[in-house]
Formats: sequence, C-alpha cells, structure tokens
Amino acid sequence: MGKQCKKDIVIEIFHTFITTLAAKEAFLARIKQLKKLKHRNIAEVLDGGFSDLGNGSDEYGYLVMQSIEGETTQQRFAPNQRYTVAEVKPFISTIASALHYAHVSAIIHG
Repeated sequence: MGKQCKKDIVIEIFHTFITTLAAKEAFLARIKQLKKLKHRNIAEVLDGGFSDLGNGSDEYGYLVMQSIEGETTQQRFAPNQRYTVAEVKPFISTIASALHYAHVSAIIHG
C-alpha cells in the first residue's frame, strides 16, 4: 500500500456559475496549469472541478488547495497604520518571489 499523507485543505468555490462548454474547458485548463506550480510561497492546488452545490442545475467552479498556516496581509498590516521599510520589505519580497515564479510559469493573476 502507498503511504498516506494527511493535509489540511481549503476548498474555494467561485460564486459565478460556468455555463458554456468553452468556459468549462478554460477553467479545467487553468486548474491543470495551477497544479504544476510548486513554490514555497504559493498554496499548492490539489484538484478542482465543478459542483452544482446541490441545486441540480448551475455549475460552479471550485479549487481544492493546500491550507497555509500564518497570518494574512490584513492581519499583518492594519489599515491606516504606518510601517517602516524594514517591516514591510520581507513580506513584499515573499509576495514578489511568488508572483515572479507564477509569471515565468505563464500564469497571469487577475
């Protein structure tokens, strides 16, 4: 038997339903691209697909991703506060590193 690894996951459901075959194919192609990304500052995409969320008709896209521990940008940097370059630089550097990796991997965020 293969070794099983337990991971905490996050399921993100997109609340715009996908109706056309072309849109569904594009969504599945994007999932395939995202699953290839392997970077320490990017949550790993494990799976994705479509669900009707129990209503039997409209299909919504979803992603299954690795859960990441740590604080969010909003938790780390309170609104209307001033921060020094030394406080912000490490955080911005990790974001820039992840964005650079995604861009050279032909992933454009939006």
